Amino acid sequence: MREIIILIYINCTYIYFFISKFFTKILKNTRKVFIMKKILSYILFSILFFSITANIYARETSPRLVMYYGDWSPFSAQGYFTPFDMPVHMYTHLLYSFVAFDEYGNITLTDNEAGLDLVFDESENGQFAGILTAFQILRQDNPNLRIGISLGGWTHSGYFPVVAADDERRENLISQVLALMEFTNMDFVDVDWEYPGHVRWPDLVDNVNDQGHLLGTPEDEENFTTLLREFRAALDSQGERLGKTYELTIAVGSQPNHIEFIDIPTVSEIVDFINIMTYDMAGAWNNFSSHATNLFSDPEHERGALSIDASVQMFLDLGVSPEQLLVGAAFYSRGWGAIEQGSYPDPERPGLFGNAMPIEGTRTMWHGGLEVGAINDIPVVEGDQGWHGGIWAARNIERLQEELGVREFWDNYAKASYFYNPQTGAFFTIDTPRSLEYKSNFILSENLGGMLVWMASHDAYSETGRRDLLTSVIYENLFVDGIPTNNNNFNFDTDNLSFEQVSTSMGNRVIITNNATLTHTNEVLRTLEERYNSLQNPQIILRDTAGNVLLDLELPTLLPGENITFYIPNRIVINGTLEINSRFSTERDAFASSIFRVVRGNILNTDI
Repeated sequence: MREIIILIYINCTYIYFFISKFFTKILKNTRKVFIMKKILSYILFSILFFSITANIYARETSPRLVMYYGDWSPFSAQGYFTPFDMPVHMYTHLLYSFVAFDEYGNITLTDNEAGLDLVFDESENGQFAGILTAFQILRQDNPNLRIGISLGGWTHSGYFPVVAADDERRENLISQVLALMEFTNMDFVDVDWEYPGHVRWPDLVDNVNDQGHLLGTPEDEENFTTLLREFRAALDSQGERLGKTYELTIAVGSQPNHIEFIDIPTVSEIVDFINIMTYDMAGAWNNFSSHATNLFSDPEHERGALSIDASVQMFLDLGVSPEQLLVGAAFYSRGWGAIEQGSYPDPERPGLFGNAMPIEGTRTMWHGGLEVGAINDIPVVEGDQGWHGGIWAARNIERLQEELGVREFWDNYAKASYFYNPQTGAFFTIDTPRSLEYKSNFILSENLGGMLVWMASHDAYSETGRRDLLTSVIYENLFVDGIPTNNNNFNFDTDNLSFEQVSTSMGNRVIITNNATLTHTNEVLRTLEERYNSLQNPQIILRDTAGNVLLDLELPTLLPGENITFYIPNRIVINGTLEINSRFSTERDAFASSIFRVVRGNILNTDI
């Protein structure tokens, strides 16, 4: 992009020079020459401007907005934020976080109860409850929404090395992930291995379930590529069978050491896009304050060297297409308890790049340094966010300002906001509407693939009373023409349904049997397989040959191995069609339908 603009500028300069010289020779009047040059300058400036503008918006694909939703979001610590509280009409992609797995590749959810059994207002009973079902219902509100899973993550990447290195375990993991995707009508999987080749001890103070990454070796690089290549082949095969177009993505760190053992050029040819986690570029593990998710590097201070721009350039230098790169936004803060007065270099940006002082009751952190972080908006608990990291959700920033007396500052170099109290030294870094507007414009100007956000429950409240303030800024800047259309569909397999019809004094008795059998033994997959093969909250509509409705019934859910019976009164002549609608709840429209022929009382088990 930068090279194209420079080339256009040089060409315009040459054009101006030669045309100006030509007219100077033929025009004798100095005043006319001056006017001519002024008009020419306007024309060439317009050419330059529209050339740049055209380049900015000449995209092969529309940008994406990928939103993470943690399966702990519906509980008190996140303010009881359910999937139905999300402004999904603003998303292109929605990620369920996280799906974990054991050393043999057997999958589980980080919270099975939340993912499978939690009952929301939208679900009538536990049979179709849980976040995974809620995600499917949400796509009825945004038909273009693509839903997927985040596999692994910081806490659950510990078994990637052993699974990716073994043919059978790799195959088991991939087959189970694809089964989960089929049973939940998902569209993509994001492989979040943090990080190939690295060795890290579990941080059990932060999370009692943290696996760490003890088994990392340099061989992870080749095994990661193999894992992704086999994921790609399996997704393409299942997609062809189901008539879907699946996407495969990866989440990667923003710094050179994060991708040291990833063959980025090869991997970029396998995946659809790359989510660069351009947040946490600074935090309480540093002994100085800085930005956690700034757009540009600081030209005057080495403590501000990390940035989104620098990270993007790193991937571009490795040959990745700009439209494959998504950059991150942080709807949460990182912070330090006290920045030493006078230790920062720039009085116009007070507190920035200053030395962090140990907090009261100092502990030695997992990295060996003393604890310097600020208080969190949720009290620290050993084993559950047990460090002082200055982590506050964007929705609570006003409370942060009131309680700690911090006020907002703007770093014009980094295009980033921060909050600071010069008296106490408290310092916090987070995305704000202003910084997100710059990020969105950067994505468009550099033809990048879009933005990923951690995470939905952290968003700030807008005037609508919903947590959509920051998301709205991104949406309004990225999607001038609205959310792009996508190839989504629900799967509803009627091959397992059989019909029996008997004439009785009460009318024609119709028995529908669900002949599906369950094959999975994995706890998560067996639950999802049963739901997938169930006729959910069925609506039965009988029509005559002219399309008139003769009968409209609502029946109970038909589980595998069960049957349901309904009667058609003798006064109704059965000759037309039988429409079966499957619904997530009686309050929702059908998510899928099948129509069967009814000819002189016989129901033919074929779609028309």
